[in-house]
Formats: sequence, structure tokens, C-alpha cells
Amino acid sequence: MRIVAIAFFCLVLFLGSSCAEECSESDVSPICPMNIEYVCGSDRITYANKCHLCSQNIGRSRSKWIQVASGGHC
Repeated sequence: MRIVAIAFFCLVLFLGSSCAEECSESDVSPICPMNIEYVCGSDRITYANKCHLCSQNIGRSRSKWIQVASGGHC
């Protein structure tokens, strides 16, 4: 439901490429799919998809996690 709400918000405001989304504990995985759905991280680096971005948080304290800043390239 949360994803639907975020998607609806983005659609309504025509901001699909600038809606931020947080990584959760379940998103942090060393194994990610190879699909390409570019996201821009809060570190201003473009990642292939949300999983690849969130996997950068392995070993970091939660307060220093990289988050999705927007969809698409930075």
C-alpha cells in the first residue's frame, strides 16, 4: 500500500523522477536482480536499481544509509 501511495503522489504531482524512497532492512541484500531501473542516491551516484543502491548500506550505521533521492539518473 505504501508503494501505491508513493506512486500516486508522484503521478498526481507529475514528479515521477524526483520522489524519494527510503531503503528498509529488507531492501539491504548482497544479491540483487540485474534489471535496469535507474535511481539516484542521496550520495548523488546513479545506481542500476533500488536493490543495488540499498546494498551499499551493508555494514553502515542506519544514520549513514544512502537513500533513493529520485528515480532515473542523477
